[in-house]
Amino acid sequence: MTAFSPSSGSQVRRDSGALHRIIGEVHSGLIRKGGGMRILKSLFIGGIFAVALFFTAINTHLVDVYYYYDRPPLQIPLFLVALGAVLIGMAFAGFVALIERFHLKREIRHLRKVVREQEAELNTLRNLPLEGEKEG
Repeated sequence: MTAFSPSSGSQVRRDSGALHRIIGEVHSGLIRKGGGMRILKSLFIGGIFAVALFFTAINTHLVDVYYYYDRPPLQIPLFLVALGAVLIGMAFAGFVALIERFHLKREIRHLRKVVREQEAELNTLRNLPLEGEKEG
């Protein structure tokens, strides 16, 4: 390429115009395809991961966890206890969401059946002859 030679000043300007067009196309493509939201989602997840890492580094001291009355307690780092509580909560929320999804699917099936029945009734009413109308 002649980008470094002094006589190629116009060539560099044309290339920078092309670069601006390419950047514009990439940027508009990100907006069209939801890439901007993907970037925000990645930043958000990365931030949560950084906070979790910070929490882990701070809370490394051991705590006693009693599982049974007659057994000695287990000594587990505090961050593992908190992580376990979060994971149990996520599993419970996922289970509740799954049940709710099944209920909503059942309701959708029922409502579609009602719509089909009402459309069939509407079609039969549309095809009825009017009272003063003669047949044939």
